[in-house]
Amino acid sequence: MPTSRLVLTLRTLCLIGATSLTWQIASAVEWDVSGFGSVVAGRTFGACASTTAMAPRFSDDCTRYIADWSHASVYENRWTASPESRLGVQLNAKVTDTLTGVVQLMGRSAPGQAVGLEWAYLSHDFAPGWTLQVGRKRLPLYYYSDFQDVGYAYNTIRPSPDVYGWDVVNYNGANLRRMDRWGEWSVRQDLFAGGENSKNNAYTKLFSDTRARVSWSNILGGSVEATKDWFTARLTYV
Repeated sequence: MPTSRLVLTLRTLCLIGATSLTWQIASAVEWDVSGFGSVVAGRTFGACASTTAMAPRFSDDCTRYIADWSHASVYENRWTASPESRLGVQLNAKVTDTLTGVVQLMGRSAPGQAVGLEWAYLSHDFAPGWTLQVGRKRLPLYYYSDFQDVGYAYNTIRPSPDVYGWDVVNYNGANLRRMDRWGEWSVRQDLFAGGENSKNNAYTKLFSDTRARVSWSNILGGSVEATKDWFTARLTYV
């Protein structure tokens, strides 16, 4: 067999083998796709003075209510469903009994928003009760932070925007989690570290007609959450 044909044959066999291996791995992965969404409409009523503290575009049509500071979602004195309506899709891939991957995409209808990558991380259960997560996650500042976009997860229209309204809501890094039981209490402990570089940050649009870059570096924190029956207590430091 000529050398060129031999090389071509070997390359073809390698390609077939690699494709077969990839297919076997893909076939072994358990996939789960879920979604959630909210359609929220509202408006404000009554007269109010214009403000110079906000962006110039709010000077004439007074800003009435900021429903989501992080994504510059503002209700004004006309009906609209744009500020808070959203749709999310989450893909979970179980590679092995101890290794999983999570990707979550979020589309928002607020002005200037596009489909964004909220979550993209690998999770490894390396010992009983211990989990290491590496990638992109929601910054766990408060109790609802991890799922504040999932409207049916709480019994109000939204978590308090004055508490949850930060200019950075995600981070890229690692999270070490310990799940345990202390008597009748279920306890979750987390240590996390990372950073975020937000280009064209939506929060800054509230105060200027041009968006700015916002960077949080050297984020370090931890949380402890204890649950017994109907009662849950949470302590967080960031």
